[in-house]
Amino acid sequence: MGLFNFWRKKETQPTATAEDQQNAVSAAPDKDKASKPAKKTASKKRESKPKAVPGPDPLQLAVDKIATRPQGEFVLYDQAANLFPHRILELGIDDGERISTLLQFGTLVVDPTELLYVGLDWFEDRTPQQRPGLTYAQATKLLANLGVKAKLQPGDPLTSFLPIANSLTAKKVDWVMISSEIRPKVMRQLWPLFPRILKPETRFFLEKNGEYKLIAPEEVERIARKAEALNRQ
Repeated sequence: MGLFNFWRKKETQPTATAEDQQNAVSAAPDKDKASKPAKKTASKKRESKPKAVPGPDPLQLAVDKIATRPQGEFVLYDQAANLFPHRILELGIDDGERISTLLQFGTLVVDPTELLYVGLDWFEDRTPQQRPGLTYAQATKLLANLGVKAKLQPGDPLTSFLPIANSLTAKKVDWVMISSEIRPKVMRQLWPLFPRILKPETRFFLEKNGEYKLIAPEEVERIARKAEALNRQ
């Protein structure tokens, strides 16, 4: 019962008749004894169940998490806010916080069952010289908790990307993120493989010195042709 209705009900109670008043006077000697339990009963009736405290706003949680991420990643979240990608490819997952932050927001604006995340990483084969990373099991659990369909490919990105590229040729990706941990020599081998899995509107991000840069599709094509020519030499 709402507060307004509670007071309205109280105000519309019938007034006491003369007979009721006479009975009340005759019962005056027992007033003290009768009033105490009556007060307790009334207080119990007026006690209402505590209202459920609303949980934190999921969107606000996602925004708060984005605010804690390195500034070099902000271009990713800005682009995602404009149009969230459904098919994401990432080379170099690191500790998983980047993709976790992105997908935490994405699952609020897109049906999680419509998302596909493909991630390549060294996982257990990461060296001490590399950034901290997840194990394969940890990455699998992280993505399962987000309810996103995921395909993880362990191993060196060069060898693990070849079978992935073949599977992504038919249904191309909307989004590519490449960590700076992928060595230039390896990237030179990978560049020629990218154009066949990209759509004209695919957004391609390359990390350099801790900052992700958005690379235009025509620039991806140009770099891919140049890399292919160098690989033939």
